[in-house]
This record gives sequence, C-alpha cells and structure tokens, in this order.
Amino acid sequence: MPATQGMQPLGVYATNDSTAVNTLLALIPDPDSSNSSGATAGGSLLDQMSPGCAAQLRVELIALRTAIQTTNTL
Repeated sequence: MPATQGMQPLGVYATNDSTAVNTLLALIPDPDSSNSSGATAGGSLLDQMSPGCAAQLRVELIALRTAIQTTNTL
C-alpha cells in the first residue's frame, strides 16, 4: 500500500496563484517562532517534522511562491 493512501490534504488549495503556497506555509511549523505557529489542532504529521526539515521546506515553498508571483505578473 502506498504511504499516501488514505491521507487527506490538510489545506484547501483551490487557487492557481501564490495563495495556495501561503496556505501550505501556514500549516508548516516555523522553527524560528516561539509560539505554535503552523501547528494544527490535534497535531499532524507536519507537526512532527524536524526543525531542519521544516525550515528547508519553508525555504523551498517561499522560492516557489516568488516564482509563481513573478510568472503571474508578466
């Protein structure tokens, strides 16, 4: 059975712009934050990420968001 079978997305990504990336960024814990920013009620697998993984994923998503914003403004 695939690891993703039965899993549902935590966010709703029904846009074709950087809003979808912002939705996902809001779900990923911010290792630089002293509060529970990004933590979801009841916890999720995203909350179990190591701080290094969360930081790298956030960097990649911010780069993706920048690329989307640049492409959509042309």
